[in-house]
Amino acid sequence: MNPENNAPDKPEIGGKWIVVFIVVECNFSAIDPDGDDVRYHIDWDDGENDVTDFYSSGEEVTLRHVYSMQGDFTITIYAEDIHGATGPENTFKPGWKNKALNVNPIFVNLMEQFPLLWRLFSSIF
Repeated sequence: MNPENNAPDKPEIGGKWIVVFIVVECNFSAIDPDGDDVRYHIDWDDGENDVTDFYSSGEEVTLRHVYSMQGDFTITIYAEDIHGATGPENTFKPGWKNKALNVNPIFVNLMEQFPLLWRLFSSIF
């Protein structure tokens, strides 16, 4: 060790915390006035879109989506009946909880395979 050499100062830590793999669970339903089955078209506002299977009119549907990037997202959804008639769009802005988590995608897959684990995890956070 060289006595004329000084160690560097303690590093400063700053910048933005980037959180990825945020899981959002959405519940939605639509009533078709004719009682026709409906499916849902969802734009997650991150380049991902989903179209569900058909469900009974008024049946509550739950979907999960994993955001792999940080951002301010607006979910857009509309219902389509079995005859192709589409209803008006609705939008929703997810509110992120104060606790930010960086979740491993393997853990997300595990939660999707075991819904009870998802309920336990989401109730804690």
